[in-house]
Amino acid sequence: MRRVCEKTGWVIGQSWIPRHDGTVLDCSPAWFTVAAGLEEFRKYSEATTFLPGVALPGGVWSSKQPAWIQDVTLDPNFLRVHAAGEVGLKAALGIPILTGDEVLAVIEFFMREPRPEDQQLVRVISAVAAQLDLVIERKRAEQTLRENERALHASYVRIRDLAGRLITAQEAERSRIAGDLHDDVNQQLAGLSIALSNVKRRLHDGGDATIQDELTGLQRRTIDLADVIRNLSHELHPGVLRHAGLVAALKGYCADVCRQHAIKVTFSAADGLDGIPQEVALCLYRVAQEALRNIAAHAGARKVHVNLRSTEDGLELVIADDGQGFNLDDQHRATARNRGAGTSSVGSKPMKRRTRVLLADDHTIVAEGLATLLKGDFELVGTVNNGSELINSAQQLRPDIIVADIAMPVLSGLEALRRLKAAQSDAKIIFLTMHADAQLATEAFHPQI
Repeated sequence: MRRVCEKTGWVIGQSWIPRHDGTVLDCSPAWFTVAAGLEEFRKYSEATTFLPGVALPGGVWSSKQPAWIQDVTLDPNFLRVHAAGEVGLKAALGIPILTGDEVLAVIEFFMREPRPEDQQLVRVISAVAAQLDLVIERKRAEQTLRENERALHASYVRIRDLAGRLITAQEAERSRIAGDLHDDVNQQLAGLSIALSNVKRRLHDGGDATIQDELTGLQRRTIDLADVIRNLSHELHPGVLRHAGLVAALKGYCADVCRQHAIKVTFSAADGLDGIPQEVALCLYRVAQEALRNIAAHAGARKVHVNLRSTEDGLELVIADDGQGFNLDDQHRATARNRGAGTSSVGSKPMKRRTRVLLADDHTIVAEGLATLLKGDFELVGTVNNGSELINSAQQLRPDIIVADIAMPVLSGLEALRRLKAAQSDAKIIFLTMHADAQLATEAFHPQI
């Protein structure tokens, strides 16, 4: 509008945009003037809307053709005649901006003297306006993108809130079960142990030795069963987490793992970690609990160190062990061989690229814990929660390593990775699973995966 006004003698130009529902034209923020004293006309226009076919903007909108008015003060269909007359506006031109058959906007220009229609000028300005459809389409796309991003963010917030509620509900159920075990079953077992002890004492004098041995065995088994249930109750809902906080709970659980397995587990925590919100403490505790279980069951580790510290962004839980795994340096070298074959570097040292990892797990807590663990040493290129999304993301992002849960919704991790291998994906695969079925392990090592 500035260029048209400066080059062709119009004193003001402004645009009108159809509403999303297509009912009326609204005055848009885009306008330009080369003369003073037109602010009142601009304010009047901003407060006005036009129906299709009404006045200059509405008529151009309906006809999709340019329209010229020699003198607006003499045109009975020009509704802003009073406002235009006060600031001395006379001749007017309306130009549609089209994309296909759709009117994206209507631009109008005004002069301060009457002027007959100039067909050549109309063609020139129409040609300029035709170039604006791309600009407006881009602005529309940007606005749509911003709206989609806001909607996506709102959905993410709702999903996180729902995940938090689910964890809270799960923990409430765990607490109820733990209470039932402690207050009912465990107390009954304790009573049974006492009763057996009394029977044993009564049979001590002159009783059958065989019966005494059997009762001793029953008492021992009852005590062991009580210990198992007490440990189960503790793991379901550790009271120390609620009453003493995360640091004490992690310290106690590390000691339990050390006592129950032939693993040396050490724990360290930074000072000043009091007052951690209960939902955050619960999430970190469950991540540590799951990680230590897996280490005890699968890693063959002898030493484990658990560290809890604060960072600029929040809290960081690091669990490291000396058990089985893969060598990161070997992985870097293999990646360099696979991706750098036939290439060379002249005059500069090649930049070392972090290994790119795609994470696939439908368990929110596990996924967030793994993402935190990978941060820093690896480049986490994406996180998905089902096999179908895994296939799409792997083909788009081309990660070096895929860390995937075997059992996922929509499509299992096994089937998703079979399809990726069939599509010539060269990503290395690390499977995660809590299943103890040996057949799953056999399938995971199938040549097609």
